[in-house]
Amino acid sequence: MQADHEVSAQQLQGCPLLLNCLSTMAMGLTYIDNNFYVTRDYNAGGRTPVQVYVGSLPVDANFLSSIPSSEVESVEIFLNDGVSGINRSTQTKGVLVINKKVVKKQKITLAQLQELIPKQNVITFAVQGYTKAKEFYSPKYDVTKAGTLGGDLRNTIYWKPNVITDKATGTATISFFNSDQRGSYRAIIEGIDAEGNIGRSVIHYNVK
Repeated sequence: MQADHEVSAQQLQGCPLLLNCLSTMAMGLTYIDNNFYVTRDYNAGGRTPVQVYVGSLPVDANFLSSIPSSEVESVEIFLNDGVSGINRSTQTKGVLVINKKVVKKQKITLAQLQELIPKQNVITFAVQGYTKAKEFYSPKYDVTKAGTLGGDLRNTIYWKPNVITDKATGTATISFFNSDQRGSYRAIIEGIDAEGNIGRSVIHYNVK
C-alpha cells in the first residue's frame, strides 16, 4: 500500500542519529516516552504505539538510535496497517518502516582475495642494482722464473665455488699453486648433487 508520508535519504542528510531526526521529521507521528504514536490518536487520548520495522525486522523505537542516517534509503509512515493485519497481531497502531540502503556486492577472483590477505613471512623490497661476482685471487706463476720477492705466505691457498664433476665418473681435477710455507695443509671439499644430496670431506696433505 502507498505510504501516508515518506522521509527521503536527502532529507536525512546532515542528521547523525536516525531517532533524533525522526522525532521531528516523521509527519503524522508523535514521539514521546520512547515510542512513536499516531498524532491524531495520541491527541484523542490513545496510547497505542506504532510498530517500527527495519526492513522486515520488527524493533522497538530505541533501536533506531543505533542506526546512522547515512545508511537509510527512505522512511515510510503508515497511519494504519491497511489489510496487512500487523496492528492486530502486534497490538499496535500505525507502522513505521525503515528502508536501509542496499550494499552492492562485487565478485572478486581468488587472486584478488589473496592480494587482500597479508602475506606471512614475506618481505618485499626493491633491488638497488647488481654486483659483479667476485673471483678468489689465485696467483699465476711462471715456473721458469725464480720465486717472488718475500715469498708466498698466503693463509687461504685456493677457493673455487663452481667445480663440476664428471657425470660418468663423478671425479674432477683442479690445480693450484701452494704457498711457500712448509707444513700440513687442510683441504675441505663440499658439494651437492642434482637430487639435493650433500657431501663433505676433509683431507690433509704435507708440503715439505
